[in-house]
Formats: sequence, C-alpha cells, structure tokens
Amino acid sequence: MYYKNKPITLKRLLRKTSSYLSLLNEKCRTYKYRILFFLTGVDITFGKNVSFGRMVRITTPDGGKIRLGNNVRIGDFTILFAERCELKIGNNSGVGIGTHIVALNSITIGEWCLIGPYCTIRDMNHGMDTSLPMALQKQETGPIVIGNDVWLGTHVVVTAGSTIGDGAVIGANAVVTSDIPKNVIAAGVPAHVIRERSKKLNKF
Repeated sequence: MYYKNKPITLKRLLRKTSSYLSLLNEKCRTYKYRILFFLTGVDITFGKNVSFGRMVRITTPDGGKIRLGNNVRIGDFTILFAERCELKIGNNSGVGIGTHIVALNSITIGEWCLIGPYCTIRDMNHGMDTSLPMALQKQETGPIVIGNDVWLGTHVVVTAGSTIGDGAVIGANAVVTSDIPKNVIAAGVPAHVIRERSKKLNKF
C-alpha cells in the first residue's frame, strides 16, 4: 500500500492513528466542556473550531462574560476568570499551557495572538496603604488591551491598565506595567522597548 508515493510502514500507520485519536479526543473534550458550561451556568460564547486542553478552569461569577472567537486554542491547565466584566479573546489566538487570565475590570485580547506558557494577565493590583495589612487591601483595577498579532513569551506578566499595541513582541519573563507601542520588541522588568520589529527575518 502506498500513500503519496511512499510505502505505508507500521511506524507511519501508528503515527497517523495516534494523530487521529488525539484529534478525536480534543473534539470530545470540547463537547464535554460545552455541556459543563451549560450545566454550571458559565456565561461563555465561542465561535467555530475552539479547542480546550486538559484541566481548564473557566469561571464567570456575578455576571462575568467570556467571549472566544473562531479557532481559539486554550492550553492545558489554563484559568480564565471574569467577574462582573467581560474577557474577550479574538479569532485565531492561542493561550499557552498554565496561563492565568483574570479579569475584574476588562481584558481584551485581539486576533492572531500567541500567549506563551505560564503567562499571567490580571487587570487588578493590591492596594499598598500602610494602614492596612496587605491581605485586607482593596483591589485597584484597570482595563487591559492586547492588540492583534501580539506575541507574549513564556512567563510574561501583564498588569492592570496596560495596553500592548498591534504586532508587539514581549520577551520571556517580562513584566508589562505600562503601554507598549505597536510593532516593537520589548523585554525586561519592567518591560521596555528594545527595538522595532523589522520586515526582514532577524534573530530575536
């Protein structure tokens, strides 16, 4: 037996079978989440071909809303949380394994974004008034806007009130505390612009 002019070996057959089973398992998991969301009252809507990894936790207390576009991929062990506000992820964006996205004000992630593994995106910070213990401080919130075609590297932290422009790249382990312009590469703690992105293929 031949496939694309190459003989079907046992190794290739096993690889294709594994690929089909993985795809089937992913679809089954997505349907399981749809049923779970319906039964638990999670306010979430999503477009076509949305996929969820293992052990994903999605919560929308007190009127929170989560909106996922088409072809969105949510990685294993991810947390999506929206309380009294909206969390939106645009078409063709992917969220890496172990990432936490927590909204109390508003978080918007654009289209074609790559959110790396173990990122933290939170639109609230603890207050730091010295007259109160840290555990009793009120949350200070501010909306987060991440534009289209943005890439966040591994372990990036995005804090309340930050805006990341279209096409920006944020290096691994950076902490975004202020606005980042479009089409730049930023890194560091706090994140600062290193240089602009080029149309040519350059090393990062």
